[in-house]
Amino acid sequence: MPMKSVRDIVVVGASAGGLDGLMALARGLPVDLQAAVLMVLHIPADTRSSLPKLLNRPQRMPAAFAIDG
Repeated sequence: MPMKSVRDIVVVGASAGGLDGLMALARGLPVDLQAAVLMVLHIPADTRSSLPKLLNRPQRMPAAFAIDG
């Protein structure tokens, strides 16, 4: 029987006022964290998100938009 792949995932969501909290959380994550961290920020539908750009400023780990597939 083949081994199943196991991946740790941390998912965090915040309302529009939660940007500072997400940034603080990202700053506190260890560089060697063996998990994917998915952060979601609720914003109006007609607003363009800058979340990855904002998270990349002070962080030690890269942030990017999710890509389908």
